[in-house]
Amino acid sequence: MQQKKNIKQHQQLDLFQLILSIMSEGVFLARVKDETIVYANTKFEKIFGYGPDELNGIKLAKLRSNPNVVKSIYETLDKLGEHVAEFQNIKKDGTIFWSRSHTIQFDHAVFGLVWVTVVEDLTLLREAEENIRKSLIKETQEDERTRISREIHDDLGQMLTIIKIDLFDLKNKITKDSISKNNLIIKMENYVDQIINKIQRITQDLRPSIIENYGLEEGIKYLVNEIKSHTEKIINLGINLEGSIVEPKIATVIFRILQEALTNILRHSHSDRVDISLIKIVNVYTLIVRDYDDSNLSLLQPIESNLGLIGMKERALSVGGEFLIWNEGGVHVKVNIPHEGL
Repeated sequence: MQQKKNIKQHQQLDLFQLILSIMSEGVFLARVKDETIVYANTKFEKIFGYGPDELNGIKLAKLRSNPNVVKSIYETLDKLGEHVAEFQNIKKDGTIFWSRSHTIQFDHAVFGLVWVTVVEDLTLLREAEENIRKSLIKETQEDERTRISREIHDDLGQMLTIIKIDLFDLKNKITKDSISKNNLIIKMENYVDQIINKIQRITQDLRPSIIENYGLEEGIKYLVNEIKSHTEKIINLGINLEGSIVEPKIATVIFRILQEALTNILRHSHSDRVDISLIKIVNVYTLIVRDYDDSNLSLLQPIESNLGLIGMKERALSVGGEFLIWNEGGVHVKVNIPHEGL
């Protein structure tokens, strides 16, 4: 009779273990009396970077970045009968990551009182949340750029224009004998003109209004022509958007990435040639910027250590795109942005 009972228990345990092994979530059993893992399914092993059965016998505290987590499990289970929480964990290679865990306890036929915990890896969710956060920051920054640009253009620009008009009237009222005063006014007019030109350049950098007024293609042509006027590099530009009107947010992202890429090339590249291509294939916009200086390593640093690359990558991600960079006979920057990336 006892033998039949033992066989039935083992069959139930085998079935229980089979069910756990095929679950899509990570699951482990920990013996309460010594807080030691006695079983982990394949998914849980993969989440934490361990091989088959490597987790058996490991203390729970080794997997948690905060040692007080185990204590909180005891307290919550005593009060509520279950423990649900999000906290940081430590993989086998030392990587820290977030997970959501749901723990209950029951009396196991072999291991005694155990905690059964279902674990969900939150790495992708946290990355998505971070990308959304960065996207919102970029959007806020772009809105702030627009506001500042308008204030500079409307307020300072208007005041300087009035000053220039007053100087012109004053110059006409001064007698021809007052040559020195007349020259001073002309000099002041020149200063005002320089300030106005500077303001126009600043407002253009803050907010590419040409995109709003004439579209992305004309905006890029204007940017390239401006750069050509300040460099001897040959800049080849090819654009084929199939006649489509690019959504304003995507247009701004493409323009800003191109602006940053060209700025890096002008600062660091010894190449006398730059190729720019912007095309639309089906529902994807593809921007490629290439120079021909394979010794230009400034753009090939790890993205995390290069603020310019971080900015370009974050802009691409903010509209559902991807950012790629590699060196093959010169540095290539490539951005793919889906037409419905928002």
